[in-house]
Amino acid sequence: LIAPLAQAAVRSGKPQLAGQLIRGFDKKHSVHADIAKVYLVGAQLMAEWGGKPEEARRILESLLKRFPDDKVAVEAGRYLEVLNRTA
Repeated sequence: LIAPLAQAAVRSGKPQLAGQLIRGFDKKHSVHADIAKVYLVGAQLMAEWGGKPEEARRILESLLKRFPDDKVAVEAGRYLEVLNRTA
């Protein structure tokens, strides 16, 4: 539920709210099904709003390593490819 809310906040132009929603989520809910989605949102926030593409790459690489079979991994891989092309 947190990941879709954070994604909606990003789409609404409220990246700070999205960041607040996902901050620390993986620590509080280490086995939650939305962790990969939360990582993807975090990477998008870092790249698009935070001006930290290297941090975004690190998050995406971690997501792909930890959750290679998650359906979010495909989107994360594409996003990482885009970041790498713009580097």
